[in-house]
Amino acid sequence: MSAPNSYLQSVLSAFAEMDIDKLQFYLKEGYNYQDTTKEIFLEKLSGLFKDFREEGNSHLEILPGFCGSNPKECDNCGKRGYLFMGNASKNYIGMVFELKDDELTDIFDCSFFKTDSPVADLGSKASVYVHRDEDIKFNKTPEYWSKVNAAEKAYAELITAPCRMLEIEELCYWLEKNQFVYQYIGEYSVFDSPMRWTPFTELYYELKHCTTYVTRHQKQFREALKNSCEDLTRPELLTWLNTYQRLHKEVPVEWNFLVKKDGEQYFNSTKTLGFTGAAFDRTQAFITRYETNYALFFGDKIL
Repeated sequence: MSAPNSYLQSVLSAFAEMDIDKLQFYLKEGYNYQDTTKEIFLEKLSGLFKDFREEGNSHLEILPGFCGSNPKECDNCGKRGYLFMGNASKNYIGMVFELKDDELTDIFDCSFFKTDSPVADLGSKASVYVHRDEDIKFNKTPEYWSKVNAAEKAYAELITAPCRMLEIEELCYWLEKNQFVYQYIGEYSVFDSPMRWTPFTELYYELKHCTTYVTRHQKQFREALKNSCEDLTRPELLTWLNTYQRLHKEVPVEWNFLVKKDGEQYFNSTKTLGFTGAAFDRTQAFITRYETNYALFFGDKIL
């Protein structure tokens, strides 16, 4: 790759400095980047730069290279670009830069980027991911906007700043109130391409599974905790484990991601939503007791 012209060098310097304001100034308005608008592309980069900084990087090192994908599977094979690597973490992102007559016409994430010279000790690969409805070709119909507006309104009822602390009854009310919105948009699936309404559908899906488990089994949790004590004999301990094995197997997969104990309260993984109350205490107490008793009897954690 020839030496960058002064305009391209300015863009690269802005990348190295992780300076969104400079990129806002330098990137031309007349082009789309990674099949989305300049504004959305820069929003994605801003989040990426934030992650790099939180990893302890003060700047990104710039390494020239090219798309090394299979030419039969990717039209971008061989196109030139740059790998941007955190100076401390060594985590990186590879991006193709398309130039026409010294004009930068497109920038996009490359999953198979290769540097011209080998790089030792590369960290984890980062990505700029454009959702399906952020693509400039996506047809945003009135029905689409109706779903987006309904989802964002429902989501904002729970996710607030500062973080709300909710009891099980409030969560059940929110789920019942927004059941139609969830059905109207369509059930959440991890295999679906993310859309603008995905934060709502994912939250609804996770809360539905967790609150159902909490509300359905309070009587059994009380019974299990009452029947467990530190001086159980090994036969008694095995009987207790067998009695409540099915109850523990029903713990939703989402529980460990959505409900994490912090002091006397519980938060989701991003601490944007909090949970409180006896129902959560009792549920978590049962889960912890079962796993403790299992490890005590079998000498190992539950896989």
